[in-house]
Amino acid sequence: MNDDLLKILLEQNDYNNLLYHYTSFKTGVEGILSQRKLKFSSLSRTNDPFESMRSYPITVWTNENEKDWISKSSTGIEAIKILYDKIRIACFCKDNVINVIKEKHQGYNINDFNPIYYRGWAKLRMWIQYAESNNGFCFIFDKDKLLIKIEQYLKDTFDFAKEDILIDDINYDDNLLDYLDANIVNADKKDDPKTGKERIIKYARGYIFTKIRDFIHEQEIRIAIYLDQFTRGEELYIPYCDSLIGVIIGCKFPHVYLPSVEGLVNRLSIKLFEIDWDAHLGPQLSNIRKK
Repeated sequence: MNDDLLKILLEQNDYNNLLYHYTSFKTGVEGILSQRKLKFSSLSRTNDPFESMRSYPITVWTNENEKDWISKSSTGIEAIKILYDKIRIACFCKDNVINVIKEKHQGYNINDFNPIYYRGWAKLRMWIQYAESNNGFCFIFDKDKLLIKIEQYLKDTFDFAKEDILIDDINYDDNLLDYLDANIVNADKKDDPKTGKERIIKYARGYIFTKIRDFIHEQEIRIAIYLDQFTRGEELYIPYCDSLIGVIIGCKFPHVYLPSVEGLVNRLSIKLFEIDWDAHLGPQLSNIRKK
């Protein structure tokens, strides 16, 4: 894919195996490129208060046996309270051209918009919000290769099961019903999850993959890892190896640092691009270094 990556990125099409990760200049240079690792953060580090600020669980009970209720509900509540300490996530954007084209055909002239804006690398708000006002990076990963590297690292490092890795698109919903369901302990139900791992398997969409519709422009896809060995606040850094296939620098990237970035990219044998924004043509990509 490396030889044809620029051509692929400029197509008005979706590539479901590409993941795009926006970040600042400092994190991109000192972390991802220099350390050759991708950080998985706790939910408490996210910008969304529904995720970063823990909700106190709600207990549902109709049984008349008070002692039984106290025992069951306490177990469930404790599982929820410690659950967020055990989850680490990495966030990416995805391509969304096809869905948008289908929507536009429902009442808009297809010539009234540029589909390239719905590629994962061409999201101006993401460049502004996450890539330090166009001074940072967008990293391009091969999803299949990245998942293989993650699984191998966890297998070599932790007491790990394959189901501990979760990947899914974010569901955008202002009602947050999945989120609310995930935080309810039903003491009457025998199958109500008792441990953090049981809860995350049953309610992953509520805990990890639901956000309000105000975030819908991000078209986010997440990789989440659940491990009992995690402690609160601990970060997880995983080598990405050959899953990183391209790097895009922002249109305001400080070019005085470009030689250093080129050196880091050279050692990884990947493509380096620069994005520019044209009022008529939309976002444009150009090769900085031909491989």
